[in-house]
Amino acid sequence: MNSSHLKLPLHPESSSPALRAQSRPVSLRAALAFGLCSGMAGAALAQSPAGAPTNAVPAAAPASSYVYPPPPPNPLAWRPYPGLLDSWLREQSPQFNRWTFGAWERFRYESRNYFAANGAGPLAVDFNAASPVAHNNYSLFRTQLWTGYAPTDWLRGYVEAQGSSQNGWAGDPNPQANNPMGFYQYYAVLGNPREFPLSFQAGRQELSYGEERLVGGFIWDNIGRVFDAAKLRYAQDKFWIDAFAGSQVLPVNRGTDIVNWDEVFWGVYSQTRGALPKTIAEFYFLGDNANNNSQNNVGTVQRGNSPRDIYTFGTHLKSDPTQLRGWYYDVEMAGQVGQFQYPRNTPVVINGEKMEHLAYALHFEGGYQFTNAWAKPRIGLFYNQASGDHDPTDDEHTTFVNLYPTNHKFYGFMDFLSWQNMRQVALTTTWFPIGKLRVTLNFYVDWTLTTEDFFYNVGGAARTTGGYGIRPDNQAHLGQELDLILNYPVKKWFNVEAGFGHYFTGQYVDESLANTGGSHDANWYYLQLIGSF
Repeated sequence: MNSSHLKLPLHPESSSPALRAQSRPVSLRAALAFGLCSGMAGAALAQSPAGAPTNAVPAAAPASSYVYPPPPPNPLAWRPYPGLLDSWLREQSPQFNRWTFGAWERFRYESRNYFAANGAGPLAVDFNAASPVAHNNYSLFRTQLWTGYAPTDWLRGYVEAQGSSQNGWAGDPNPQANNPMGFYQYYAVLGNPREFPLSFQAGRQELSYGEERLVGGFIWDNIGRVFDAAKLRYAQDKFWIDAFAGSQVLPVNRGTDIVNWDEVFWGVYSQTRGALPKTIAEFYFLGDNANNNSQNNVGTVQRGNSPRDIYTFGTHLKSDPTQLRGWYYDVEMAGQVGQFQYPRNTPVVINGEKMEHLAYALHFEGGYQFTNAWAKPRIGLFYNQASGDHDPTDDEHTTFVNLYPTNHKFYGFMDFLSWQNMRQVALTTTWFPIGKLRVTLNFYVDWTLTTEDFFYNVGGAARTTGGYGIRPDNQAHLGQELDLILNYPVKKWFNVEAGFGHYFTGQYVDESLANTGGSHDANWYYLQLIGSF
């Protein structure tokens, strides 16, 4: 499944840092039920004050400066403002300021050549010249309809329905189709940050933190990623901190989505401005606990994670865009400790028992935007590295686990890599040659950090079929990727994007596939239309 992007910050309150997935999170479900019931009860009480006769003429609502907050900005989601309907209604009457109504529609046509295709046989793997589905052309539709209401300045609710379809996919089942239309998000928020620094949010929601290297909404994907979760936030002018906990929802096409209560993702995430000069600093501690039953929770193409107790700690530092006169930097460093068990039937490695886990990941990026030059080019260099396992047959696991990211943004738009057992150097450029047209031209060079470990795909799974596996005698060089993306906002509610990518295979891929049909460079094209109504 492709990596993706959708930024909507959400997460839940953890009952205890020692929370383990060895027992089902009953306390979490109770918190969710309490939050949602409180929200519905509060809305009912706000609309029907105690003691008022049922046939009384409602009094005129008092004027209020409250405006239901718009979705958080996200370049990939292209929700730049509340939408046509919200804007029109709020112009008609200030009473609609407490409401939000909207629709979001995305169409994308993709042509993927020499990519993996699930359900198309053991040779249908990335870069295999003998793949039975070497040319895979399909279309994707993602529709979202939402409404939200704030009966008071201290309480608001939100409900969002979504339909996802995929037509023409050459494998089986469709990895990016999920129901004609079903509930995607529904949650309640208790709190008013203008008057009190604490707020609480509970329900089904997306989670998004930092640049989404570890926690993201997966917007590029045609379904996205949501959790049944709760989040407690404390916020001041230049500082906020969240405590959250939740369980991932596994999509089921034309069925009822499954909540994997046998795995709990929780943590504490904070951001501060000004503590370091000209820097936005984020610090986090994340826990991911899955018990032995987690893998038995199975969606259409996704199952619960293997047993694990992984604890991730790290920092994300980025330049304040108003402070460095065109220069920018972005640094993220993360470490992991705990225990990890490989998914069932993973070849070569130790199966069926937890191993001690110790891993790390690094990202360094810097660049400059020429604001007074033609096309205002932004040019940057970055380096990514994540640990791999130098001996998969021992009782230690040292491959970094990428958690719940939106990887499409980081390691090449063709979506071949995750932040695991890898080294990568890249040149990134963005140009504005004509009006609002944005042109992105990037070049990436990729290696495995160690050939004693697997080559992991964008979803974090080890490649184990079609010639791939643990190849200690291979060269580490995976290949190079060239991406060109054109984006144009035709209207503030309508966006057009087109892209092309070419992956030049390196020695590691060539040597892995030499006996299963040989290797072939991969090509990728797409056209995308997005409307926010």
